[in-house]
This record gives sequence, structure tokens and C-alpha cells, in this order.
Amino acid sequence: MFTELQVQELRIAFNTWRSVEKLDGRPYPENSDDAFRIMAVRAAKYGAPEARSAFTRAFTELVAEGVIKAYKPAPQPIEVTPEFRRRVTAMSPSEVRTAYQRDPEFRKLWDALSLEQVQADGSVRLSAEGADVDANPYKNFSARDWKSTPAQTLARMMSRPEFRERVEHIAAYGDQNGERI
Repeated sequence: MFTELQVQELRIAFNTWRSVEKLDGRPYPENSDDAFRIMAVRAAKYGAPEARSAFTRAFTELVAEGVIKAYKPAPQPIEVTPEFRRRVTAMSPSEVRTAYQRDPEFRKLWDALSLEQVQADGSVRLSAEGADVDANPYKNFSARDWKSTPAQTLARMMSRPEFRERVEHIAAYGDQNGERI
């Protein structure tokens, strides 16, 4: 069905696709000749078998049919360093908010730190060297901020659960000044 050159190109595409899926935390197939052959034949039906989308579609369908098994990568623990804790403690709430919004590495460490500090009542307080920092970077977001922020920015920010929670709180109960959206 495939020439030797096509098999080599498909093998490279398959291994690249599999590695990306695994690194991105998505399910991936085992690295066997059987899984490769089955997926390559199915991906060839979609016209561009070397395309990542063809492998993704073939994989999804074959797993749903029970032909191949999906493996999930083991979650990697995130270590929050003492220097990150000191950095966060020294930051103002607006600096935390900005770093959380713009820096994926900061967001990952912040979320890991937040999970460490969940209190019995469900609230989250972070403490490092005696200073407390609120875990929600949008805690100080107000109705005035809502009114002065462009709609496109608000739409993008609403995808963040912490922001949506704060907006719902302001809408229902008002902000620090009692003002509602």
C-alpha cells in the first residue's frame, strides 16, 4: 500500500505527532508497529496522512472503536521554590494579576502554590515569611474597572474562572465600594 519512502515519512510524522500529544498532556497511543500501521492506514483515508490533524482524527476514531488503547501521560508535580514564594510576597496585587495574565510559567507556579494553601472554609490564602497574599489576582477588580475596560479584553478575561467568579460577585453583591456592574 505504501512505498518504503512513504513508510519512513509516515513513521517520522507519527512519532512527531505522538511526542507532541504526550508533551501537551493529551492521550497518546503506544509506540508499536501495530498502532503505527493501523493509524497510518486510517490517516491515509483523510488525504494527507502526514498531517497532525489526520493522525489526531484517526487516533480519536480508533480509540472510540476500541481498536487501539489510549495512554495518558502521568502528571508532573510542580515544585514551588522558596524564591518564587518570596517573589510573590513582595509583589503588589496588580503585579500578581499582570504576571498571572501574561506569564504562563508564573500562572503554573501560582496555581500550584494556591492548591497548597486551600483552607478549611475553601478560601485560599498564601503566606510566605508572615505576609499574606490573596490567591485570586482579580480580588481588587471593581465595577469601575469593568466599565473602563474594553469589551474585547473583558470577553477574553471571562474565560478565566477566577475573573468570572469576581465579576459574578460584583454583579450580585457589588465591589469593595458597594458598586455593582
